[in-house]
Amino acid sequence: MPKYRILLNGRNFWMNLENTFGRFGFYTWRYVEAPTPEEAERLAVDVVRGEETLRSAVLNASSDPRRSTWRRSTNSSPSTGSLLLALAAHGTARTILSSEPTMRTVRLASQRRRCTARWAWGIALSFALLGCPRLPTKGQSGARGQGFQSAVDVSQWMMHYYEAPSPERLVPAIECMSKDGRLLDSEKNQATAAFFGRLFAQNSRRLDGWVTHFTAASEDQRFFVALAIWYADMARKADLLRTLSHGSDSLAQFSKELQGDRPPDLLTVEITEPVQLDILWAQFFATGDPRYVERIISVLPYAAPGEHSGRLVIGLAARWSLTSNATQQARVMEICSKAARSANPQLQPLLQEVLNAARNTPRRAGRSEAQPEAR
Repeated sequence: MPKYRILLNGRNFWMNLENTFGRFGFYTWRYVEAPTPEEAERLAVDVVRGEETLRSAVLNASSDPRRSTWRRSTNSSPSTGSLLLALAAHGTARTILSSEPTMRTVRLASQRRRCTARWAWGIALSFALLGCPRLPTKGQSGARGQGFQSAVDVSQWMMHYYEAPSPERLVPAIECMSKDGRLLDSEKNQATAAFFGRLFAQNSRRLDGWVTHFTAASEDQRFFVALAIWYADMARKADLLRTLSHGSDSLAQFSKELQGDRPPDLLTVEITEPVQLDILWAQFFATGDPRYVERIISVLPYAAPGEHSGRLVIGLAARWSLTSNATQQARVMEICSKAARSANPQLQPLLQEVLNAARNTPRRAGRSEAQPEAR
């Protein structure tokens, strides 16, 4: 019996993820055996719909249905795939359920629980650690003064930082994330560290004071700041890391490793993992520099039919994140619109699709605070 590989795209899923309501979408592969292509599609949809973890989490009312589309190809791989939940805020892919036996375990620090992720997908978890599946409106901080009530407030501050830079809130932001346990896993902190690295580079006069402050901070904060210094890629990197690691042999070793390498320039190197898109978004949020968004736009062709799975996931994540952020942020819409006017024939229709979707999607400011209707 023929075997088929089906890529399903679910949209408009009302869910409560990590105690925050929002609308989510996902991409997932499913492999099925069926006598006909049409039967394969039906079976793949039924498999996903029947997965209890997803079914019990969906909160849509009958008047607000979920939607799904799919793409079919033949494939003899016996894998069942992983369900990737794309955060509406920035397009980050997160595995929420899976039945594959060969996977690498990663920790979602926000819930102190474990889930599994197929590393071959290059699943990006770093920027998602802040747990904010919605885009706040401009100026909506959720916190007063320089302090933050939660890591969600930090996420909102970060995503709109370039609109109203406030470097005086850097220390409270890192301390808040540490208090919530968000700095314990450096593997998921890459994009967040890249954001703070841009702030370090932009505020060199404040940097010595910041480093001195964190020298007496908790171990997780010091390791995170070291990673951010590495992303800042400044000439003073060695001296800053030496000061920061004083009195800690493990941090001194980590700093030594950092000094032996430089962060990749994602504006020029090939994009090979979704986490690199997260880093580009983080650097854009810190600076407002259009080059970071333009680089994300450049990988939209990866989502074209026939691309291998690694590039396909990158292309889909780029399309999702561009649409979501263009919907919510005028600056992103402006950059995408300008790029579309000069795009080549391959890129122009893909970018126009993003723009049309963003323009036809109503802004959902404050929707995440509203309670959804009962099913």
